[in-house]
Amino acid sequence: MGKELIEGEEHYKIKVTFKPEGGGEDYEDIFIYWFEIESFKLNYLAYSYNEDDDIGLRFRQAFNERYVNSVRFVDYYNFKPKDDTNSLTDLAVAFEQDQLEQVSKIELTNVMVGSVYNE
Repeated sequence: MGKELIEGEEHYKIKVTFKPEGGGEDYEDIFIYWFEIESFKLNYLAYSYNEDDDIGLRFRQAFNERYVNSVRFVDYYNFKPKDDTNSLTDLAVAFEQDQLEQVSKIELTNVMVGSVYNE
């Protein structure tokens, strides 16, 4: 999908879709990921999902980056559009223009990384 500037940083914008075969129950959901160009870190993601009578949209912004045994973990602010005029592909623009409202925080706690051995 090209590149997009979010909060002054350029990101690669990637769209992910699924086929009905092997795509699971929610195969119609669509995801967009924004990877920072220099570090390739996933800083933002958005997705659409089917509701009973409509399509829901969410946008997530990473925060609280930390590393545990060299594995990157982040928490997310979870946003939804303030009105029905936004599309999935335009959610980063809506975020920049303060057209999203925070609905939750997704915080990982007690994160541990260790080895798993199968014997």
